[in-house]
Amino acid sequence: MIAVFLAVAIFSSLLAVYFAGIVKNKTAVLICTALSVKIVFIVFLLLGTSAGLTVLVACLIGALALFIPAIARLKLEPKTGVKEIIVVFVFIIVAALFSGGCAVAGPPSPNLEINLKFKPAKILALNREEIFICAETEKYVYKYSLKEKKITAVIECGNIPSDLLLDGKRLYISSMAGGSITAYNIDTKKTWPIKIGGQGQSALALSKDCGKLYATNMKSSSVSVLDLTSLKVTNKITTGRWPSDITVSPDGKYLYVICQYTNTFEVVDLDSEQPVLTKINTGVSPVSMALIGKNKVAVVNEWEYAANHKSAVVIIDTKDGYNVEKSLLVDGGVYCGLTSKSREYLMLSVPSKDKVIFVNLRTGKKKYELYFKDYYPKYMTLSPGGGMLFVACPQAKKIMLINIAGAF
Repeated sequence: MIAVFLAVAIFSSLLAVYFAGIVKNKTAVLICTALSVKIVFIVFLLLGTSAGLTVLVACLIGALALFIPAIARLKLEPKTGVKEIIVVFVFIIVAALFSGGCAVAGPPSPNLEINLKFKPAKILALNREEIFICAETEKYVYKYSLKEKKITAVIECGNIPSDLLLDGKRLYISSMAGGSITAYNIDTKKTWPIKIGGQGQSALALSKDCGKLYATNMKSSSVSVLDLTSLKVTNKITTGRWPSDITVSPDGKYLYVICQYTNTFEVVDLDSEQPVLTKINTGVSPVSMALIGKNKVAVVNEWEYAANHKSAVVIIDTKDGYNVEKSLLVDGGVYCGLTSKSREYLMLSVPSKDKVIFVNLRTGKKKYELYFKDYYPKYMTLSPGGGMLFVACPQAKKIMLINIAGAF
């Protein structure tokens, strides 16, 4: 969406130059210039970060570089020339600020509430209109249409589905008590089990070339490596106790593993498929991870100081020796953590406090907080474009859709 806005802004800028330098139509210059700057302001408000400010300043400088020489070529009447230029820029500013450009800004807010007959768990957004939902205590994954507001498909899998991963038209479902991974073809709607060689399948990750699937075996303290061509397990990597989450590094060279019972952050070289580093004391009971750009990862710990009911989010610098850069304390037991599309905010679900909080990673301070009384918000995922946050509330049997486009 942002790319489309910027493309329109550039096109409007070129049109303004054309009308100014060749056609010499002052009205057209005024309209195109106002449209271009307004769109740039919308992009800034959508990003809402230093990245947005950078885009805004760069576009304004570029616009001035184009507009000033072009406007100089206009045959303005001597008596009205200066006044007309002033009016043009005043109109641009007013149009950009008050013609709807600011309407996209604002704090995150609930947009829709989905009521279900089962306890929702992990969610995967297929697109803007369809999501897959794991049933926390069943052996099914449900496909839900946001447009039709109903379940459109029921996928049988192993008991207690715990994670979802989409690879083209193939959906992989891990099951905590199933002893296997279920593959589901979205087009043919066929399913088939894949023996993974471990117990307690939880988190899934895909290699950068999409040739291998990695699956944690929590009860077996290992990660299975599945070749997606043959659909056979080619290796099992030993880890610490109860590997709760995994993610592939942005460069595709390493697999990051967190282990809930040994409180460790582990690094696996994916060429050799062997552990190369283990960091201890990165927090108590790590449950999820979130990448922050290319060189940082946030480790979300469910409990840090049990007596004070606080959790810690540890930021690890993966570029410089995997050292802990900072630790953020959060009231209550955090269960899930996600980074915003801008990578400047961390979204945390705190079931014990019925809250979803938004933390500025640069300052380490809470930016927003949403309270859902007796909902027990637990699992979270983002829409493909990053503008909508899905929050599954098992206790309330609900999924909350939170609009975050204007905030992040």
